[in-house]
Amino acid sequence: MSRFARPSSLDHALQDLLTRQGLDEGLNRFAALNRAWLQAAGSSWQYHSWVLGWREEELEVAVTSPAAATRLRFEAEAIRQRLNRQGWQGIQRIRTRVQPGLATDEASRGRRYSR
Repeated sequence: MSRFARPSSLDHALQDLLTRQGLDEGLNRFAALNRAWLQAAGSSWQYHSWVLGWREEELEVAVTSPAAATRLRFEAEAIRQRLNRQGWQGIQRIRTRVQPGLATDEASRGRRYSR
């Protein structure tokens, strides 16, 4: 695509921008890590956790509640081993960060008060 060519869609324009800035490889790797996380963690974690990042040997995962963080600490070693078998051998630790404001089901679980 030339510098002044008109993109055919927003998707193509964003992909072109990411490629020119050298960011496409990192974003593709991050998307692959998210897919691997969901596969390794299982469907029970689908709405309660997501990958925030990976630095050196530590995978940082956001969870929706302190209870989910506690549960993940118990399951982390088994999930880490499944990630290693999927090709993510560099992950040695999984760190959790509670981010309840970003939960998808928080609004539906709010308290209801009578008038």
